[in-house]
Amino acid sequence: MGKVLNIVTSLTKEFDEPIQCTLEDPDSATPVPCPLIIDAPTKALSCIIPAYNEEDRLGSTLDEALAYLQERRERQGPSFTYELIIVDDGSKDGTAKVAAGYIRRHGMDTVRLLRVSANRGKGHAVKRGMLAARGEYCLLMDADGATRFADLEKLEAGLEKIMVPTEAKLAEGILAGAKSLGRGKGGLGGGVEALEAGLHDFIVPSFPSAASARAGSTSTAASSSGAAPADPQGPLGVAYGSRAHLHKDAVTKRSPMRNFLTRGFHLLVFLVAGGRVRDTQCGFKLFTRRAAAVLFSNQRLQRWCFDVELLVLANKLGIPVCEVSVNWTEIPGSKIRFTSIILMAFELLIIKVAYQMMGSWPIHSEATLSKKAN
Repeated sequence: MGKVLNIVTSLTKEFDEPIQCTLEDPDSATPVPCPLIIDAPTKALSCIIPAYNEEDRLGSTLDEALAYLQERRERQGPSFTYELIIVDDGSKDGTAKVAAGYIRRHGMDTVRLLRVSANRGKGHAVKRGMLAARGEYCLLMDADGATRFADLEKLEAGLEKIMVPTEAKLAEGILAGAKSLGRGKGGLGGGVEALEAGLHDFIVPSFPSAASARAGSTSTAASSSGAAPADPQGPLGVAYGSRAHLHKDAVTKRSPMRNFLTRGFHLLVFLVAGGRVRDTQCGFKLFTRRAAAVLFSNQRLQRWCFDVELLVLANKLGIPVCEVSVNWTEIPGSKIRFTSIILMAFELLIIKVAYQMMGSWPIHSEATLSKKAN
């Protein structure tokens, strides 16, 4: 248990660092400052693509994404604006060069590159990209292009059914989380009473209401013109893309050992996060801006199981989550190894200890997160 606590402590250090990053301009040696997700959105959609040694697969993924997004802009009109944020997680190949080529062709307003000096893990890369997003909606997608990009519209349809437009549900959820975490000395450092007293600070900083991306981004247009947003709170919601409907076919193709490990992992996820989402690891997820700001600012895990951590956070904060079936194709070049499964199981144990058993990872208010960013 002592070793687990030491790892938990070390993982929380990154959260205490200021939320800062810079963009890479391929034609300039001067880094470009990033926007922050706590700022008002200026795009309808941000697509965050974590990439580690993805030189061979990144190009086709970007081609598919840009083709779809341009076609959709032509279909919906100029209010549908977008950006692709590629987060190079310390790659040792030509991943950054591939991204730079797309920046030169499409411009830094459309394609952006964030570089991490050393490999920190997919969770860290996704967090950095999300915190620099400009979109009303924020899409996480894997660099391998395993999910058909057009299935974004399926995620949007799922979000439309569950989005919570006010902060009441969020306040409700964090109080419920406090009641489970705040009992005893190992709780949230003051318990439920202190958290209730501080709930007046639990406000999202001026996020315009996110209109359906299917219908265009009217609030982004209003924000750009200086008009006051209709709903300064912004909606809450997360859509998890899912391959669970492909389970039977996948079982027949995998080795008995891999099936055993997969079932074991799913059991651990169920014990940690419940059965709300059957497939937490699909790299295709859509967040409203407000949900992304709260969840990723509180995220600690830097490698494999950050998806499960986000689900646990959403459960505790009362953020609605839906699971949406998407088209998925297995792409050669997976970075999952046997040791990865062991590390993932260990990360699930950390989540259980840090959030549910000891409360060593408190959930920070949006007011506190905003101060850290400044």
